[in-house]
Amino acid sequence: FIAQLSDANGAFIFPQNIGSISSTTSGIINALIPQSTIAGTHYRIRVVGTNPVTIGSDNGVDITIYSNPIPVITASGNTAICHGDSVILSSSSSANYLWNNFETTQNITVTAAGYYFVITTGSNGCSSSSAMTIVSYLPNPVSVISANRSLILCTGDSVTLSSNSALNYLWNTASTMQSITTSIAGNYFVSVTDSSGCRGFSANAVVVLDIPPIPI
Repeated sequence: FIAQLSDANGAFIFPQNIGSISSTTSGIINALIPQSTIAGTHYRIRVVGTNPVTIGSDNGVDITIYSNPIPVITASGNTAICHGDSVILSSSSSANYLWNNFETTQNITVTAAGYYFVITTGSNGCSSSSAMTIVSYLPNPVSVISANRSLILCTGDSVTLSSNSALNYLWNTASTMQSITTSIAGNYFVSVTDSSGCRGFSANAVVVLDIPPIPI
């Protein structure tokens, strides 16, 4: 036996098969309404026998099938983010929301790379799941300091510290140049920013002032 669903007007010109059972007498057919079925208020269901071919009457009562729109996720910006940054993911409008990170608001702020989707439930109680949105991390730029000479200075000497190439620079001296020159002992480091807006920090360059003893 095959359970068939009519069109939205109750006609069985092109019925959809929604369930079946192998039996010579009777039984229960578990029917599944296809997700592509359009909303309507005049659907009917009938059962058709296959051996011999027998077409039964419809159920005699109109059935209402509600729409089940698939939610769409939009992002506030690039879904490839720098470490420490975030992106806002928003679901299309619905009555209720359940994200796979267990948040239940229409918009979520994402700070971790991963796969994100949302299940929405409309006012009619029907639920649908969105496609997955992938949030990934961009690589942080590597920041390296090089020096034009030894970092051990004698009185009156200086050393030039240079960063590898980047879009922007910020030294702990507040300089924004690629290179700085110093004659002062201390720890020096630089943060660099690439074209994606991601930032990387160098290791410390330790400048030492070697003061020789005064001869007597």
